[in-house]
Amino acid sequence: MTACPLEIVPLHIFEERYKAMIHACQQAQAVGGLGEFVLVYQAGANRAEVGTSLRLSSVLQAYANGSMDILATGTRRCRILREFQDQPYGEAEVQWVCDGHSDWTESLATEAFQLHQTLLQMSTGHTPPDSFYSGKFLLSFALMASLGLPTEEKQALLELDNEDERLGQVIGHMKKAIRILETARGFQEAVQSWWNLNRVVRKWKTSSPP
Repeated sequence: MTACPLEIVPLHIFEERYKAMIHACQQAQAVGGLGEFVLVYQAGANRAEVGTSLRLSSVLQAYANGSMDILATGTRRCRILREFQDQPYGEAEVQWVCDGHSDWTESLATEAFQLHQTLLQMSTGHTPPDSFYSGKFLLSFALMASLGLPTEEKQALLELDNEDERLGQVIGHMKKAIRILETARGFQEAVQSWWNLNRVVRKWKTSSPP
């Protein structure tokens, strides 16, 4: 599993070590701390170079056995420099990751949010206003969180240090998703047309004299 900055991540916490970690986050927030933990993608023995710090946002449900359903929000990317084993869930010294090129091309950002509006309209029937996207730092991550990308592709985007590169790839993913939805809509319309024609034929057969 991986996550990106600005992404809202639902998690079911049931292992004892992660219960302890969330309790530590709650205690930190109770005294004005951030209450963050780091999520780093790991495949077997191979751990990704870049992960994301997640801030505990809400405990949706707490169960009698101590497990819980939570929401956490991605804040910043980071690299793990060294680990400590003082706690059962593990702690680490991290280095925050910043883009090598912090600016972005306005035309790319505009194309990206307009494609995202189209995608949301096709998927949900709702189109967010332009103001929904304004003022979003690192727009690529805000859009990426909604695309349901495979973990490996999402991790590759997370590790890019150029917003224009990320926007370009996110635009490619959204164009692909729109084509898939258009194809699915075509199939849906064809099946509906077939069904309607068959209903007409059946109705005609039952109403016609023998």
